[in-house]
Amino acid sequence: MAAGLNLQRTVDGLLYLNLSNQGLTSIPEEVFDITDLESINVSHNKLTSIPEAIGRLQKLSRLDAGGNKLTSLPQAIGTLPKLTHLYVYDNKLTKLPTGVCLLLNLEVLSAFNNNLSTFPPGVEKLQKLRELYVYDNQLTEVPPGVCSLPNLEVLSVGRNPIRRLPDDVTRLTRLKDLSVPNCQFDEFPRQVLQLKTLEKLYAGGNKFDIVPGEVGNLQHLLDLALEHNLLRTLPSTMSHLHNLREVLLRNNKFDTFPKVLCELPAMEKLNISNNNITRLPTALHRADKLKDLVVSGNPLTYPPQDVRTQGTDGTMAFLKQEAEKG
Repeated sequence: MAAGLNLQRTVDGLLYLNLSNQGLTSIPEEVFDITDLESINVSHNKLTSIPEAIGRLQKLSRLDAGGNKLTSLPQAIGTLPKLTHLYVYDNKLTKLPTGVCLLLNLEVLSAFNNNLSTFPPGVEKLQKLRELYVYDNQLTEVPPGVCSLPNLEVLSVGRNPIRRLPDDVTRLTRLKDLSVPNCQFDEFPRQVLQLKTLEKLYAGGNKFDIVPGEVGNLQHLLDLALEHNLLRTLPSTMSHLHNLREVLLRNNKFDTFPKVLCELPAMEKLNISNNNITRLPTALHRADKLKDLVVSGNPLTYPPQDVRTQGTDGTMAFLKQEAEKG
């Protein structure tokens, strides 16, 4: 029945079948006879469809069909009661069938890099969903219903022609990771400022020129990416972000180095390359956890170039020395 199919047990004990990278144009029929199958990986093949027979795999909890040529999903997907992880990224999907919204135990849905312009009604039924990845599609809005998902921790909707976030995104009281790069915002998405649990905010490649002062309220923020915008200044309230580790500000319009960055005690990485900054302030040495400073592509005259060629450690040591002289 399953002869020749390499069944394995995963670390967490699931009966697993790996058929990825096999050049398959269809899933072998005998796969659907393995009714105890709990996880299947058919990613990076040449599949144009998944047969309705998938519905026979009633114990399936993980399905990875990313990196294929799927244009639709079978309705039978909605009959898999134990499915917790569904990966259909990097396909040719123009819509998800409504069956996906019947997966009441679904925790992770990864559908990035497709041609989705809408979402099926009923997304709000996915009450256990923790992670939703739909970046790189044709969505003009965050799918209605997404903001009703009480357990959502990761929402990735970048590279879609979305102009603004819905006001009720503030209902996502467990959201930790919000990714909205390369959308079509013309101002900073203010709704974000009420998401007090946020740890990672990626909002590069938009068109905003001001970061509101309330950003200082995001006390749990670890990573902040605002590259490829039109920023010239940062609010002084950013000094309240005591946990901020990574700040990405490359390709903006800074003429002077934002002094508030010198007040971030946890900052380990700062990329402020490709701006118009001529001097680094000596006060930057106070960010003593900084191990990765990228300032290339600025018309810097201070510190001198021979110092900058010594990398982050050399630059920080020089700034500290200069500050002590001062």
